Amino acid sequence: MIELLSGYLIGVLTSITAWYVLYHRIIPSLEFFPEIYKSQTDENQSGYKYRVRFQNNGSREILDLELFAKLRIKGLSKRNPSTWRAIYIPIDDPRIPRLTSQKGTNKRFAVQLLVLEISDSSRRFLPSSLQEKCQNQESTLEDLMQLGTQSTLEIIGFGYDAFSSARKIFESKIYSIQDIRNE
Repeated sequence: MIELLSGYLIGVLTSITAWYVLYHRIIPSLEFFPEIYKSQTDENQSGYKYRVRFQNNGSREILDLELFAKLRIKGLSKRNPSTWRAIYIPIDDPRIPRLTSQKGTNKRFAVQLLVLEISDSSRRFLPSSLQEKCQNQESTLEDLMQLGTQSTLEIIGFGYDAFSSARKIFESKIYSIQDIRNE
């Protein structure tokens, strides 16, 4: 009876330990760099493009990584100055089929924030002067992040762990306008 009970307990502890190691230690880990990189370009009227860099520092690959850039602005509404409005900024490569593990290497990936391509439904919440800049393809990320009383930008990624097929969420730090750095 004691052998049966001890065998059962050892089996349960081994299973819990294996589960913990596989799902909490040997996992993909998407690391976003602490700055948004701004560089000059001739591709648009604003003269600038913005990129966010990241890499997989985990032990396993990330499959079907989908990225979103969420700009949150507080105080756009004059009626409710304490409310936040979310504007999603398109990304040039929002779906990455396979992001290999880069542990021990310096392989980095970057995506461009397409500030000039925010949707018409998001533009309608902007002040008319900025709507005109958007229409003329002259708006910048700084223009958007200076709106309201406070603004933040966050990059959110959803991807699957290549080993377990578990869907994971990866979040960048909360960027502010001070995190935009010239390249």
